[in-house]
Amino acid sequence: MSEYQYYEFRALDRPLDRKAMDDLRKLSSRAEITPTSFTNTYHYGDFRGKPADLMDRYFDAFLYVANWGTRDLSFRLPEGALDLEAARAYEAEDVLEVREGKGFLVVDLHWNIEGGDGGWIEGEEFMPDLLPVRDLLLRGDLRPLYITWLSGLFENDEAEDRPEPPVPPGLKKLPPELEALAEFFRVDPLLLKAAAEASAGEAPAGPLRAELVRWISKLPADEKGDYLVRPVADGEDVALRAELLARHRKEHGPKTKAEAGPRRMVSELFAARDALEGKKRRAEEKARAAHLDAVARRGEAAWSEVTDRIMARNAEGYDLAVALLVDLRDLAARSGDLEGFRSRLDGLRKAHRGKSAFIGRLDDRLRG
Repeated sequence: MSEYQYYEFRALDRPLDRKAMDDLRKLSSRAEITPTSFTNTYHYGDFRGKPADLMDRYFDAFLYVANWGTRDLSFRLPEGALDLEAARAYEAEDVLEVREGKGFLVVDLHWNIEGGDGGWIEGEEFMPDLLPVRDLLLRGDLRPLYITWLSGLFENDEAEDRPEPPVPPGLKKLPPELEALAEFFRVDPLLLKAAAEASAGEAPAGPLRAELVRWISKLPADEKGDYLVRPVADGEDVALRAELLARHRKEHGPKTKAEAGPRRMVSELFAARDALEGKKRRAEEKARAAHLDAVARRGEAAWSEVTDRIMARNAEGYDLAVALLVDLRDLAARSGDLEGFRSRLDGLRKAHRGKSAFIGRLDDRLRG
């Protein structure tokens, strides 16, 4: 399998100037560079720059995907956008780090699995769905950090004997960007569902405009003057927004820290996941049994439908015929008459041996 690496940086709060773009060009002659982005794909060789340095100097978001199983996602935020102490409760080695810079902080998220990604990937598809995660972080939402922490859990690991970090509110109902984050970092959906059982309340949302107007109107005049000047004089519109929202949260809530309460051990999370998996499996088995009962009640009509579907001589007909044959095989296995099924199937194969598209589908589904 050939090597694949994808790098994408985004400048969101302020565009790159000409000097910055020239400096970035020195790092790569093939990269696509615009005032708001830097992207490059490698099938051999490697990027000469250091993503952490570029995030500190130029960019607000970074995504990296390699087909050997590494995925990175970083967001740069204005200082104070997140409660640093609360955010660092989710840090985990080689999974999540919150680091401070001069006037900013960077949230680094990392995922890696040995043996590769399990198939071909295209890094370009991910960033549009993941960029809104930064907006959640700017609102003080800690769910992205908890979800990333979950992605680093593996069974039979020493981490099973450790407690989980605080469970943030709003895990039971995720917006599309957090669903995309969980998928990007391959979080087990049932593990996430089990974790969400301890998540109480709604996720933090930004205050309404009218509420902000009332609050700002009551601030001291010198503070309001400073807030008015900074976006114009210093270009701090995004930083100012983050600062104001953080201050409003601190004074009026809702609290973004997870509620203090009993912490589950990681082993308990896996046990809860296993219980959900068992429940799901039993429900699927019950539904399957009911479906086979319905097929059994049809008797010979089911075999007649198989022939009718095959004689349609099209892809849809072949697919429906094979699906029904799978049902008939499972029904025969349940009743202990697999030999009778195989005999009828052999006759069907001989009658339609010239229909290669059908035979190919049949072999794929019934192999073994």
